[in-house]
Formats: sequence, structure tokens, C-alpha cells
Amino acid sequence: MTAAGHRLGIGDLYHRFLHARMPGGNGSQFLFELEGELDPAWLRERLDWLLQTCPALGCRVQGWPFRRTIPVPGWSIPLEVVDAVGGDAFFNAHYGRAFPPLSEPGFHVLLGQAPGRSLLLLRWTHTLMDAPGCDLVCRLLDGEDPARFKLVDEPPSLPARAARGAPWWRRAVALHNLLLRHLLRSVPPPFQAPHAAEAPRIVAHSFSSEQSAAIASRGRALSGLDQNAFLVGVAARAAATAFALPGWRRICIPVPISLRPPAWRGPVFSNYFSSILLHLPARELGSLEDAVAAVKTRWKRAVARLEDGANLSIMGLCRFLPGPLVALVVQGPTLRDPASLYYSFVELKAGRTGSFLGLPLARCVIASHILRPPGVAVTFVKAAGRLTAVVPSRGCSVADPLLAEVRTLLEQP
Repeated sequence: MTAAGHRLGIGDLYHRFLHARMPGGNGSQFLFELEGELDPAWLRERLDWLLQTCPALGCRVQGWPFRRTIPVPGWSIPLEVVDAVGGDAFFNAHYGRAFPPLSEPGFHVLLGQAPGRSLLLLRWTHTLMDAPGCDLVCRLLDGEDPARFKLVDEPPSLPARAARGAPWWRRAVALHNLLLRHLLRSVPPPFQAPHAAEAPRIVAHSFSSEQSAAIASRGRALSGLDQNAFLVGVAARAAATAFALPGWRRICIPVPISLRPPAWRGPVFSNYFSSILLHLPARELGSLEDAVAAVKTRWKRAVARLEDGANLSIMGLCRFLPGPLVALVVQGPTLRDPASLYYSFVELKAGRTGSFLGLPLARCVIASHILRPPGVAVTFVKAAGRLTAVVPSRGCSVADPLLAEVRTLLEQP
């Protein structure tokens, strides 16, 4: 349907840079908890069809200086069938597994079989695609017509889309101002929770359909139609409490900004994102309403300053500079990741009817490998009308209290 190999874009190259810095590689995982028994032989046939339809799944990344993926002849999507007990335990049993090197294809599938339940875990390296791209892959696996999707897009349009029509001089000023603010905010650095050398794990909680609808209604009341500002406010307020943040400190939350054109059905294989860095003083996080208001104010300010476009330019340094120099620019004079807490919100279209692969969909859990420090994230997943809060951690000592605070905030009437 499309040529297997394709040129890497800015987001792909940035994830390639992160892959070398992260223990176990830079990858992400989707877990679909299905009610009923999924036939492994039938799933094997679906995966073989998926690879024929999407040959990019069977590609590896060429080494420097080539910036392309190339197919690996004879490769098939690995499928492991194992016994399982519960969703969280199954996820944690495989969450810390190392991802393949980029010299090998990075997509594989596990099927956990539990009494009356099937646990389908998809794992892939982030250089291949982002979470919305995997959502599209899952929709193809579920039987949607592949002719409706644009599988691969050449990436040069990404910087222009991030610039939103601004002239070059304004983009240069935005980049200069962002780097200056980054330096000034490095001393004192944003707060980071204590961490230890513990195995990566996740803790998660899924809300009922009724609770999820009430949470969405409350989010619209506080932040408007876009749920992101509300959920970032929840994450920020929960972190301030769980971290016992002093009033004079601040947290830094990188918020992904999707650059995928909404009218497109795809592309599947690419990373179409930038980000803004929200620096939130603890004194502005006294209540959830205060936190949401602070997020909205700083979000609008960051977008007006073209910070998402400037951040994309910084990611673009991966095209020209070796990794240590890119790390120096990204980390600033403190030589550490400025984030206090990672954040993500993924609303899946796969399984939106309430079933996936012909079985009722109970819930979906999503988590990516994360750096340490800060070693902790808050991820919200909406699938089949149910919201799930996930706290992935890599040695963070307050993951459980953080999830408890998120639940408390979302369960308020």
C-alpha cells in the first residue's frame, strides 16, 4: 500500500535522540483489556495482514548519517502468548522490558490470557510513531478500511505548520526568547520529587462511564471544550500536594502539542508533535480551580509566544548536532531534564464503539518509558467512554500518593 521505508522527520529524530539516553530505550505501550477469549491463531492472521498493509512496521532505522527507515526482509510481527492474572500486574510484568535497538524493527505484541479476559499489549519504539499514530494502527487492526488512511507523510511541512504563518524573523525572535527564559528559569531549577533506583512500574485507576461523563462535564465547565487544560490542572494540583511543594517553588510540566492536521486520516508512521513548558508556581496551585486558571493563562501565553514552534526548532537540532550538544541545549546549565512531571492525554478512537477485535473493551492503559529524573508522569486515557488515570514511574517515591491525589480531585462532585 505504501513504500516501507520513509524519511525520518523532526519528531522521529528527537525520539531517536531520546532512545539513546533512556535505560531500556524509548518506547510506548498500549494495553487493551478485553472481555472474553481472543483466539491467538486469528490474532496471528490479523497481525500478518497488518504488516502487509503497513510494511513500515517491519522497518529498522539506518545508522548515521542516513535519516531513513529501511525494511527488514522476512521479518514478522512477534506475538507472545502468555498466562496472565490482572491488567495492571500484566502491564508491570512487561513495562520495564528493554525495547529492541533501532537497528531492528520495534513493534511487537503480547497476548495475556486470563479467565474470561484477554489482555492485548502492543509495544513499539517511539521513533516509529506517536500515540495517535498507534491509535490509527489499532483501528486498522480492528478492521477499518486501510484505503481511508494516509500511512506515511513526508515531514517537511511540520515546521511550517508549527509556525502558523509567522514570518521567519518572528520565529527567530520566539526561539531567542525561549532560550533566554530557559536559562533564567534554570536557577533555581524546577522542583523534582525524590527518586531511587527502582524498577519501572505503573499504578492506574479507571473510572466508570458515569464518573467519566461527570469528569468531562466538570472539565468543560472549568476549562472549555478542550479537556487538556483541565487535566493538566489536575496533574499540577495533585503534584503540588503529593510533592509537598513549598510555596516558593514551582513545577515544570511539558505538555505535548499535536501538529497532526485534523482533516487528515493519518499519517500513521511519524511523530507529529511539539510541546510547551508550563512553569507553574506552587502559590498558584492552591485549589483545582486556581490550578486550571494558571494553566489556561500560561498556555495561552506560550502559544502566543510561538513557544511550540520554538521548541520544535530545538528538537530539530537532532538533524545537525551530535547527541551531547543537543542534550546541553535541552537541559540548560543545570545539565538535567527541567521537567518536574510529564503529562499526556490520549483519547482513543480505536474501540470507541465499546468493542475491539470483536470483544467488549473494558479499558485501555497507555504508558511510555520515561527518564529518571524526574521519573514520573500522569497520563490520562479515554477509551470507550471510560477515563483511566495512569501514573508511570521510574523510581519516583511518590507515584502512589500522586495517583491518590488525582483520584481525589477527579472524584469531587
